[in-house]
Amino acid sequence: MKEKKARPDHDRLKELFHYEPETGIFVRRKPARSGPKDRKYGRIGAGRISELGYVMIMVDGINYNAGILAWVYTQGTWPDGRIKYINGNPLDNRVENIRVQNVPSSAIKGQRMTLDRLKELVHYEPETGHFTWRISSSVARPGERAGGGHGLGYRAMGLDYKKYLEHVLAWFYMTGEWPSSEIDHINGDKADNRWTNLRLATRSQNNHNRHLTRRNKSGVHGVHKHGNKFRARLYVSGVHVDLGVFDTLAEARAARIAAEKVHLGEFARQNESEPMAMYAMSEINGPAASDGIH
Repeated sequence: MKEKKARPDHDRLKELFHYEPETGIFVRRKPARSGPKDRKYGRIGAGRISELGYVMIMVDGINYNAGILAWVYTQGTWPDGRIKYINGNPLDNRVENIRVQNVPSSAIKGQRMTLDRLKELVHYEPETGHFTWRISSSVARPGERAGGGHGLGYRAMGLDYKKYLEHVLAWFYMTGEWPSSEIDHINGDKADNRWTNLRLATRSQNNHNRHLTRRNKSGVHGVHKHGNKFRARLYVSGVHVDLGVFDTLAEARAARIAAEKVHLGEFARQNESEPMAMYAMSEINGPAASDGIH
């Protein structure tokens, strides 16, 4: 039975190669036994590029991944896990681009996301609200936008075998703490995760800052038809506050907005458009009904 060769240690690598941590390139101290004295990889250096895109270097008759050899050369020991390239480029064997993942997938699945781990995986841009990948995987490349639609208007992304809502991750990324309550999108756009558009809110406050539903026929939050008039109401802390019955939609809307300022403060919603209200009213009472809105 043929005896298996021992892996080259730190001293053997230094005997055969000079490694430059800043460039990630190995240069042979002596010509290889066969083939050209130097092989081109970026510039003159040892190794060749494999079909899978890795730099492979032959040592004592066996090919090794250059990333592994860089680890042994600089750390003095063989890695106790898989080599990962931080920027996703397996040709970049600079020591600062290499890390070792020695935690099995089963353990990763059970771990809670940490701020360091989040920033290792993605970058968050507060001005745009976008997350971009820092790593490479089967479905992502560094610099590409991370995440996608969630189905309820929100954006979400998968990290370490878990699904996270992007606005929750944005809060964690910026503050270092998981949100203590719900997060409200100030402009009502659930996919707009700019930092200036996010704020903590109770369930009741968050509910007040939602877009109109299809069930609303008046075009104004908290206002519905009441015979030939309009009733305005406000839901505060689990209680419906009746604001009265008004002759016109404009009056009911004004009453609703005034009540929101008193009861909801910064969570008062005041951006219902008059054109929407006019259109909704014309559907209810016919074209002539719009006269009472101006």
